Amino acid sequence: MKRMILLIEILLLWSNYAINQEADDPYHWLDEVNNEAALEWVRSHTANTISAFKTNPAFDAIYNKNLEIYNSEKRIGDLSIHGDYIYNLLKDETHELGIWRRTLLTSFVSGMPQWDLLLDFDNLAKSEGKNWVFRGATFLSPAYTSCMIRLSDRGSDAAEIREFNVGHKTFVRDGFV
Repeated sequence: MKRMILLIEILLLWSNYAINQEADDPYHWLDEVNNEAALEWVRSHTANTISAFKTNPAFDAIYNKNLEIYNSEKRIGDLSIHGDYIYNLLKDETHELGIWRRTLLTSFVSGMPQWDLLLDFDNLAKSEGKNWVFRGATFLSPAYTSCMIRLSDRGSDAAEIREFNVGHKTFVRDGFV
C-alpha cells in the first residue's frame, strides 16, 4: 500500500512539473502544427536561414546536388519486408506526399525492380481534403494481404488507422478504422 501511495505522489508531482514546464515555455505556441501564426514564424525563420546560407559561394552547387539526389530515380529510401515483397514510400517532385509501392524480393535483387503502386497519398489528399502523411503499416501475417495503415493529417501526432487490402489496393469498405 505504501508503494502505491508513493507511486501516486510521484505521478502527481511529475504531472504538476510537466504542466508548469509547458506554461514557462515561451515557444509552446509553435507546437500546434496547423497554427497559421506558427507556420508563418517558421516560414520567416526558414527564409532568414536560406538567405544566410546563400551568402556562401558553394550554396548553389550544394543545393543543386542535394536536389538531384532527392529526385533521383535510383533513390530507394526506407524499405520494409513483408512476406515475399519489399515495400517502400517514395517521395519526389511529382509525389510530394508520396506513393506507397511494393516489389517482389526477387525483382528487387535483380537490380531492376518492377514496382507496383499501392496508394498515392497526393491523390488521397485531394480526394479527402486532408494532407495525409504515411506513418507506416502493420501487416496481418502470415498471408500479408491486409494491413492497418497509419495516417496523420499534415504530419501531426494524431493518427487515423485504416484497414487496407493490399491485393485490391484499396481501403476495406466497412473495415477497421
